[in-house]
Amino acid sequence: MTVKEIMECDFLTVQVSMDLETLAKTFIESKKDYAIVVDDAGNLVGVVTETDLIFQEKNLHIPTVFTFFDSMIFLESMTKFNDEVKKISATQVGEIMTKDVVTLDENTTIKEAATLMLEKDIHHLPVLQNKKPVGVVTKEGLLKAFLLERQSKA
Repeated sequence: MTVKEIMECDFLTVQVSMDLETLAKTFIESKKDYAIVVDDAGNLVGVVTETDLIFQEKNLHIPTVFTFFDSMIFLESMTKFNDEVKKISATQVGEIMTKDVVTLDENTTIKEAATLMLEKDIHHLPVLQNKKPVGVVTKEGLLKAFLLERQSKA
């Protein structure tokens, strides 16, 4: 079985420049918890989820530091801290979306998709055709495939 048979074709797409309030309203109205972010040509540029929006309400964790001979030594990554500050202060989708998106093609097997989802801890896998999203594999889709497979063996 391939992902073409179980992918969601009714997925939400948004633009990089969409403001976050509009995104939140769109999630609520569509009853979706993710959106595929596309450029003006319809090519995939990222994925944004409700969790990305909720991140904005997170308490900012100030990195632990200690001083040693008048130097400040950070015990945690300053890059991670800076990324968190950027996400918390973001105003547009492009600032909170995941840019390094793991994608599939229509001929990817269900087992390959499930393995990727588990190994990468990803909940939405866009299916692309010529850089354009044509579907999304979700956990629910994989569960349906699991049930179909079990029922066909019974």
